[in-house]
Formats: sequence, structure tokens, C-alpha cells
Amino acid sequence: MKGLNDDVADGSPLFYVTTSVAITMDPATRSIRRTCVSATRTTTAAGVNVVLVKGIDGNAPNKLVTDENGATATFTVALTSQPRDDVTITLSSSDTTEGTLWTSSLTFTSVNFAAPQTVTIAGVDDKTVDGNQPYTITVGPAKSKDLNFDGKFSSLVQVTNRDDDTAGVIVHSDHWAYHLRGWKHRLFLDPLAVPADRRCDDWRYEQQFGRG
Repeated sequence: MKGLNDDVADGSPLFYVTTSVAITMDPATRSIRRTCVSATRTTTAAGVNVVLVKGIDGNAPNKLVTDENGATATFTVALTSQPRDDVTITLSSSDTTEGTLWTSSLTFTSVNFAAPQTVTIAGVDDKTVDGNQPYTITVGPAKSKDLNFDGKFSSLVQVTNRDDDTAGVIVHSDHWAYHLRGWKHRLFLDPLAVPADRRCDDWRYEQQFGRG
């Protein structure tokens, strides 16, 4: 006997094999009667399979990496067995100021249950110098009328959002700058502060607008 895979998580069903009465002229086997043999068939267990695909952390292959400049990471989700009813897998981010999802749920049917569906995570620029920030993507639990899946198979995907901000000061002003031979970048906000007897060809006045 050879068991057949029906892709349905239906436990280990019991089935029977019935043999017919032997028809033979051999006296040794003529007395064999019809018999019934019982057997069980194991099946694939229900489950949700998560596979990291893009943006895998080079230092931690079980984690993903996004970036504040918009770099994304992806993973796939599929069911391990055929459901008796549609299965919905919810998705959520633990910190939407660091990473967001392009979709909030996945739906699997008895037809597409084994086809991996891609989940994309996008890094968020928070305009804050806060270093690389960890966050998680929650996959599941599943929702379905199929009790083999409903309320089960929740998992976490670990992600790090890399910071691209640096500390600094930007000054916006309208000002007068002057330069003296041998001097560089000395600034007078009030041009009248330059001594009158020094206003000669050796000095150059320059008005600057915008960033200074």
C-alpha cells in the first residue's frame, strides 16, 4: 500500500483494505477466507511558513534590515497544508515610525495555500538622530473557519531600521561678511561695526542671503 498526499490537515485517518476470497485449485490455499486489513495514513500538519527573502541582516541571518532612506525588506508567507476554508493572516508593525507594511493582511484559499505571498516592509525616516532602531513585524495569528488554523500560528519577524540622520546646526540669516588680507571668514552682522578708517580697497564687502 502507498499513502496519497491530499495536502489537507485531516489527522491520520483510518482506512481499510479488504481482500477477496481466494479462488484456486491449490488445496493449501482453498480455505483462505475474505479478510479485512486496517491501516492509517499520516498527513501534513497545518502551519504557516515564513521565509526571509530580501534585506537579510549580514550579521544576523534571522533578521531583516530597512533604511530611513526608503530601502525595503521582504519575506514570504505560505500555508503548509490545504485549508478547508479561507485563511487570513494579519500583519502589523510594532513601530510605524520606523517601519511600515505595504499590506496589512494575506488571504489563502484551498487553491493558492502553498504559493508564497510576498510581504514588503519599508523603512521610515523620522528626521531624528536616534541610531539604528529595532522593531518587529507580527505575522498572524490566522483567522479561519477551519479550526486547524483559526487563532494559531503567530510569529515575529525581527527588523532593524538603519538611521541616516546626523547631528548638526543650520543657520539661516541675512548678513554682511567681510574679508581682510590674511584673514578668513570673520563675520560682522552689522557692517557699521567695521571701523571707518579700515574701509579701504583691502576690504571686500559681500552681502549674503539664505544659508550662512
